[in-house]
Amino acid sequence: MTETSHLWVREEMLRPAPPPLREAGAVKWLRENLISSPVNTLLTFAGLLVTIWMIWTAFPWWWHSVWNANSLAECREIVAAAGGESGACWAVIKARWHQFLFGFFPPEQYWRPVLTGGLLFAALAPILFWKDRKSAHMVGFAGIATLAALYAISANSLAFAATAAIFAVIWVTASLRPAALIWVTGLFPFISIWLIWGGSFWSPVTQLLAIALGALVARLYYNNPNKWLNDAFALVVALAAAWVASVVINYSDAISTDFFARLRMATFWQGFGQGGNILAMAFGALASFVVMLLTAAIWLLLAVMYVISAVLNYNLTDLARLFGYETLPAWAAMISLGALFAFALVFVAARNRSVVIGVLAGLLAGGGWLLYQAPKMVSYMATDLPLTIAPVGSNMIGGFLLALIIGVTAIAASLPLGIMLALGRRSDMWLMKMLSIGFIEFIRGVPLITLLFTASLLLQYFLPPQTNFDLILRVIILASLFSAAYLAEVIRGGLAALPRGQYEAGDSLGLTYWQAQRLIIMPQALKISIPGIVSTFIGLFKDTTLVSFVGLLDPLRGVTTTVRADINWKGIYWEPYIFVGAIFFIICFGMSRYSMYLERKLKTDHR
Repeated sequence: MTETSHLWVREEMLRPAPPPLREAGAVKWLRENLISSPVNTLLTFAGLLVTIWMIWTAFPWWWHSVWNANSLAECREIVAAAGGESGACWAVIKARWHQFLFGFFPPEQYWRPVLTGGLLFAALAPILFWKDRKSAHMVGFAGIATLAALYAISANSLAFAATAAIFAVIWVTASLRPAALIWVTGLFPFISIWLIWGGSFWSPVTQLLAIALGALVARLYYNNPNKWLNDAFALVVALAAAWVASVVINYSDAISTDFFARLRMATFWQGFGQGGNILAMAFGALASFVVMLLTAAIWLLLAVMYVISAVLNYNLTDLARLFGYETLPAWAAMISLGALFAFALVFVAARNRSVVIGVLAGLLAGGGWLLYQAPKMVSYMATDLPLTIAPVGSNMIGGFLLALIIGVTAIAASLPLGIMLALGRRSDMWLMKMLSIGFIEFIRGVPLITLLFTASLLLQYFLPPQTNFDLILRVIILASLFSAAYLAEVIRGGLAALPRGQYEAGDSLGLTYWQAQRLIIMPQALKISIPGIVSTFIGLFKDTTLVSFVGLLDPLRGVTTTVRADINWKGIYWEPYIFVGAIFFIICFGMSRYSMYLERKLKTDHR
């Protein structure tokens, strides 16, 4: 009997068996998301029935849509001829699209906001996709869309050629060196202001020169090793600060005195609801009490301003007369206590190389250039080399152009303000902390519409006489401050979520406060706060529709009301609101999707 051994080796694996039908594909998704339990199944069928009913009800209205008509009556005639009971009249959008987008902007100048919109996407590209080739794709898409829009509005050939050349240069730059695209972001605010409001091209150039001068002065202050030059720099900055302090004190003195006189002559009502029933009289008494408290608070604030400004406004001649001296030189009357205090404080801080003084020096240099030299330069250059486009008033700007101007500017301004307020609220310096808390709680406790009315009506009282402060700029400032207060709380939540060890890590590395915030703390806090920050941005952009209450032509209420007031479209209702809502949804949905992309990109934990 012999024994035989057989050697067998598997050369190929068996094909895996398919998963059970209930554990894969659409069936699994339905079981997990729609019919996972009796309650969910009931809710699913209820939602399905409601959806079917809504589609069944609205479908005829959508199906009988009319796109070509000159009036609402003509739309209804076309729908009736087609055998429909009702239908959407989208012809109003086709006839008035320019007002929804640009307000009353001159039609022959439509190329300017279109080019500005395209440059906005090019300016956002390096911010949304830093050092990423996607920025080149975004610039290319923006260029093609801008050229298509210019073709649609029949722009002149010069504007078309200039736009093509500009985007070609930007696209090549983004393709070769994506980081260099940040220069487009820096130049965009000045170019966009010139394109929208018009005027001389040299106005934004002088503004850029002012910023460059301020940055140069601040950099020389930081990098100057010579002690004598540093002392001379400190002296110049202190003198400039003393002059600014003197101007501000005089202005505060005039404001408080004027308000004091106004309140002294004012006659306040004795009470609301007089002559009504008992409930009206009770509410009237309560309202009158609130008005009395507010009036007393205003009196107290103005009294404090009056006393402080009066004391700081005492000059050397006034002080000498208090002690019986009458023979002081004439220049002594030009030096006030406030100016001396500002001079001493700034001089000492500048000699110690305080960071704040470097910033102050840059602001003073740039501001002085804008106030005294920029107008002369603009006048000379406009005479010798006129590069001017037709000026457009703020009252002609409306629609989504206005919403984007206010929304984008307020978003860009509110984020750094919110960061500083969040740091101020968590600061160990008592005064900084109290100021930040007071500002945040006051703004969060007041409705935005109240701040807009303040910007429209009351802010003018606090400005010097004959001051022309643009209403759109006032609204942007108040909207930025409003959003900054909410962003401060969102970012403060992100800062509070960081463990104490992150702060100790910065201390152990020998980093200063600002270095630790820039390199360790703030990147993590902002990453945690991304959903809340973007939600605040979305809310701010939607709140731009409130500007209609202060006389601006927003797309939702202002333009829609204007269109519906036309006799040809009187009686139309749903179509303008659906159109405006759809565009708002597209913009806000885009911001939401980008925030989700950013969260995935920055996710470094393993939760």
